[in-house]
Amino acid sequence: MMKCYKLDPEAFPRNKVMISTLILFLVIAPVTIFTVDCINGNKIDGSIIMLQMLIFLVIILGSIRKNVKMGRDRWLFYELEITDNIIVNRQYHIDDIVINKNEICGIIVDEKGTLFIKTSDKNKFIKIPINLLGYEEVKELLSQGISIELKKDRWYKGYLLHLLNILIGLVFFCILASDNKYIVVPIGVIFSIVFVWDCVRIQRSKYIEKGFKGRKQTLLRLMVLIPVLVKISKVIG
Repeated sequence: MMKCYKLDPEAFPRNKVMISTLILFLVIAPVTIFTVDCINGNKIDGSIIMLQMLIFLVIILGSIRKNVKMGRDRWLFYELEITDNIIVNRQYHIDDIVINKNEICGIIVDEKGTLFIKTSDKNKFIKIPINLLGYEEVKELLSQGISIELKKDRWYKGYLLHLLNILIGLVFFCILASDNKYIVVPIGVIFSIVFVWDCVRIQRSKYIEKGFKGRKQTLLRLMVLIPVLVKISKVIG
């Protein structure tokens, strides 16, 4: 037995959370920056702040555009293959995820109907959206011999992730706006370590598209650290 399933191309979801997060960031960021500037005694040229905001906005919009395009490509080229012994998940620009049926340690379904096939390796799983063409058939096949558990949907997780991205952006601008070395140095060092760790995590992850792992994309991300490192050296000197 071998059956293949694809997602409904007309059901591609729009990421409203990402857009609302961007709008919230554009409202909060200027207020935060100018507040820090006032604390410092209005030492920063407003035109420099606006230029930094513009550059950061261009980067964010470019990232959103690429994320939406890659997300749509993943959706359109998503394929689930089920045989007697293995389950294979294929997605655009992501390595195939192959799970032997004897590796499955549980199957859960969230309140939105999304199925998750779990293994003993927490980083190895298959996600099956409810928009899969033939979803009920797949659910019935998977439930044979394995009980499907209901998991309560943590609706706030997506919002927390985007709020974390906003916080990172605000910390970045606060580092550039402040001249207090007791603020810039510790926060700047922590920011740099977390940022480098995140770049390493992206490179190692099997679930992040190859387009985000290229040398060009990695260098662009690391370029964000340049003004932070320059600021740290400036306040120390």
